[in-house]
Amino acid sequence: MSDLVELGYGAQIVKSSIAEVILVIQSTPGQSEPNPNREELQAAKQKVQMLEIDVKRLEDVARKAEDDLAAIDIFAPVDILSFENNDSVIDLAGIVKRALATGDSEKIKGTDVEARTMWLAAREQVHELLCTKSPRYSNERVVFDSTVTPSISVITAHLMVNFSVAAQAAGGIATLALLIAIKVAKNAWCATFDKTKVHRDEIAELEKVSERPKKIRNV
Repeated sequence: MSDLVELGYGAQIVKSSIAEVILVIQSTPGQSEPNPNREELQAAKQKVQMLEIDVKRLEDVARKAEDDLAAIDIFAPVDILSFENNDSVIDLAGIVKRALATGDSEKIKGTDVEARTMWLAAREQVHELLCTKSPRYSNERVVFDSTVTPSISVITAHLMVNFSVAAQAAGGIATLALLIAIKVAKNAWCATFDKTKVHRDEIAELEKVSERPKKIRNV
């Protein structure tokens, strides 16, 4: 079950709890004398209602995520290196490479998120997957040598939730981040990983991918 589906179930539970709290607040009997807790109760009610709106938004994301992910052919290949011939990945490599090399604020296409910001976030997830034994990616590590699809899906879900972007944008960055780590070589990439600084070998591999010839598209 993906992180987003689990989030959807969690949202339902939290939403039910919120409804119960609101019911209790609304049923507080009115009094003719000033109630010293009445204002606090009203403020709490407003905060809970705002939280319910946020939960509803996350619930909608969770409900839509599986269909979005399934519709993107970027998840079809099994071998991570096959993605370096994907036109979308090639385009993304150029955007990320420019953002890292020049420090500009170029954004991922179709989003308001800066390429550098989402790239650093994706790298952290790739590091957790490849360089640690964290339980979050335990299932994905078991099948990693035969298929990278589950790994890409979980990283994509993480980026979708944290940056409120569509699966297409998040999936492209997740795929590219994993691809670059493998091209640098797992052990070397893990050894030089820094949360805020990108190693020169990583930028070099981004440039190589960005310069690969793209397929001719039918217009």
